[in-house]
Amino acid sequence: MHEQSPEYQRYEREQASAYLKRVRDAKRHIAALTAEVDEVRSLASGLKGIDYSRDAVQTSATDDAMPNAVAKLLDLIAERVALIDEYAGMMSECGQALANLNGTYADILRYRYMCDHPWERIAVETHYSEAYLYELHGLALSAFYPLMPTHERDPLPSAL
Repeated sequence: MHEQSPEYQRYEREQASAYLKRVRDAKRHIAALTAEVDEVRSLASGLKGIDYSRDAVQTSATDDAMPNAVAKLLDLIAERVALIDEYAGMMSECGQALANLNGTYADILRYRYMCDHPWERIAVETHYSEAYLYELHGLALSAFYPLMPTHERDPLPSAL
């Protein structure tokens, strides 16, 4: 087996890290959309609908508030559902790759990216010092790269 250049090893770690961050960020985006849906729902609950029993001689700008809030809510929910579907596929692929990795490396990557734990908590969970954990994290990313979905990798730069 031939030794890989430091540049190629860095490329692998960066690719693995970028992929895992995309998975983590999708989870964060879902949480943000959920909060936005809750906020719009809360605002809409205080609105009055159109009163169809009154004379249509005078209407106000607030008559459109409820339909607009409902439309916005439906758009946000549709976006959230689509993102959840995409995230489920990402988690399935990522979970399979982590299952193939096993051991401490898989634990470190799972805690960091899937569970979104801070380094201090990961150190406690794995019983390693935080300083050594950073080194293990780099090794875990290198070990994860060959297992991650190939379609998630950027094309290899020609210089490497």
